Amino acid sequence: MSEPFLEVDVKLNLCLETYTRPFILLPTSAVEGPGNM
Repeated sequence: MSEPFLEVDVKLNLCLETYTRPFILLPTSAVEGPGNM
């Protein structure tokens, strides 16, 4: 019964990695917001 849950967990982790990686690679000044520019 835990297999479907694990599948969803892995998919969520992959989504989080793909969304957060660009922000980690960007400099902190760019992450703060375009309003500071």
